[in-house]
This record gives sequence, structure tokens and C-alpha cells, in this order.
Amino acid sequence: MKHFLQKFSHYQGLFILFFLTCLSFYSFLHFYSQGETLLYADAISRLDIARKVVDNITPGFAQLGNVWLPLPQILMLPFIWNDWAWHSGFAGSIISMASYFTSVWAIYKTVFILTKKYIASILAGVAYAVNINILYLQATPMTESLYLAIFALSLLVFVTYLTTKKENMHYLLILGFLGFLQVLARYDGWFVV
Repeated sequence: MKHFLQKFSHYQGLFILFFLTCLSFYSFLHFYSQGETLLYADAISRLDIARKVVDNITPGFAQLGNVWLPLPQILMLPFIWNDWAWHSGFAGSIISMASYFTSVWAIYKTVFILTKKYIASILAGVAYAVNINILYLQATPMTESLYLAIFALSLLVFVTYLTTKKENMHYLLILGFLGFLQVLARYDGWFVV
């Protein structure tokens, strides 16, 4: 049994990454095939704002000036030029999907730091990963997944800062930067910061 657990812990990260990748892409394909990826007008609006930066009568970063905060649209820029990625919503969904991975990892690490138990950490990550609301949000070009990822990273950095023996001010600098990203991602971040 001990040999099996050592082998499992060795491949645990790869297995979890493979599982999350399959779950993430399957949920995107499912919601895309049902026409639910761009169900909300906010998602379409964010894609269009990002597209205006590269494809417009007057292209440029001035197109980001809008009621929507700019970080999600800035992150979409490498993908938005592709017509399929723009029309399908994949240009924004890929950001949400990457944020999903980041959130699961940050929750896993935070729980492990607090409990020092692999099982509790895995259960916390799985509870977040298989939540149907999270699976839907990570398949859409909405900003909730990005915000949750930045928030989960902030929580991880803060817990790491609190649990280290010596005071490391660089954790507070990282926390400040993550707060800055939260402010640029969603208005909810303004209250957290």
C-alpha cells in the first residue's frame, strides 16, 4: 500500500492536471454546442470591446475605456483577432479556463497549508472543480472566473504570509499586486482591497 501511495503522489499532479483539462474542455464543448457560451450580453460586450482594440475604424487601447474594467479584455487580446475565437467566445473562455485551473490549484495549496493533509486539500479542490456553476462560468467569456482566480491567489498569498515563521514583506507586495489586479478585473475587487 505504501508503494502505491508513493507512486500515486508522484503522478498526482499530472493526474489532476489531466482531469481538470478534460473537465474544462468538455464543459466548454458542452455549453458551446448548446449555444450557452454567449448566453449573457455581458460576455458578448466584453468580446466586442477586446475586438475593437485590434479591429475598428480607430483601433487602439483607447477602445478599452468603457464601463467595463479592462483586465479581462486585455487578457483576451492575444486570441480575439481570430474570427472563430471571437464569434464563439473562445477568446474569452480560454482566459476563464486558465483561471479555473489557477483557482483549483490555489484552493488546493491554501487548504494544504492550513491543514497539512493531502486528502483535505484534494477534496477542497475537487469540491470547487466539479461545481456546475463554476464549470459553466469557466466555459464563458465572463469575468467571474478570472476574479475568483485572483481572489484565490490573494488568499493563498495571505495565508502563506500568516503561516511563515519570519516576516517576509515580499508576500505583502505580491498581495498588493493581486489586489491591483482584482480592482482591474471586477468591481467586487474594490471592496476586497
